[in-house]
Formats: sequence, C-alpha cells, structure tokens
Amino acid sequence: MAKDEYGLTPKQRAFCDYYIANHGNATQAAKDAGYNCKSDLAFRSQGTENLTKPNIVAYLDLVSKEAAAKRLVGKDEALEILSGIARGQKDPNSEDEVPYSVRAKAAELLLKVYGAFIDKVEISGNVGIAAELDEAWRRVKEHDKD
Repeated sequence: MAKDEYGLTPKQRAFCDYYIANHGNATQAAKDAGYNCKSDLAFRSQGTENLTKPNIVAYLDLVSKEAAAKRLVGKDEALEILSGIARGQKDPNSEDEVPYSVRAKAAELLLKVYGAFIDKVEISGNVGIAAELDEAWRRVKEHDKD
C-alpha cells in the first residue's frame, strides 16, 4: 500500500485528519476514516491502536505544532505589536487615534520586558539561616566524634 511523505497510508492519513477535526476523538476518527469495524468497541480499539503508532503520533504532533504556531502570537510578534501601539500606529480596522493612556501602557510593558524596572527590596534584621547552619554543622561534627 502506498505511503505518503510521513509514512502514512491513505487510511492512516484520513484517521489523522478526522482525529484533528473531531478534537481528539479517536473512536469517531476511526469511523470517519473508513476502518472496517463491527462495533463501537472495535472502533475505539482501532483508534487507540493508531495512536500508539510512531508515524501517526509524529504526524499529529507536527500538525498540532504548526496549527499552534498559526494561532499563537510569538514573542517577537508581540513586541512588534506593543512597539507599534507605543508609537501610536493605528489599528488597520479603525480610524481612531491610539489614546495616550494606551500608548503609555504599551511603552511601560516594553520597558518591563527589557528590564528597565528592577524592583529593589531592602532586607534588614537577622535572617537566622546562618545560625541554624552553624548549629547543624556543629551537631554533625559532634556526631562524627562519637
């Protein structure tokens, strides 16, 4: 039987496509892909078996990562968006000016990303850990003598 560039047969590829379309329902994916099973239990077994095959798992992983990359905003893209807002670039879908408060918030977020705001905390008093460590070390030494 012919296999594609991912090492999948046409039925396995259909299973993967239906698995994604059915939001991870392997039983329904096996049914939709045309597996020849007599009962729901058999379809469930076929779907479960398919999800143990390395080439199917690798293909599903690849497709899900590609889909996530298309859906999610990456770090660089987020910085570009914030930079544009801070500069007052208009939203292409709106004619409204970017309010100063929004621009200021974008600039603040960018500065936080670049580490411009470093919170300094002053600690005073006896932390106590040094005394506890000294006592523990003294007990270890005494125990070794015994």
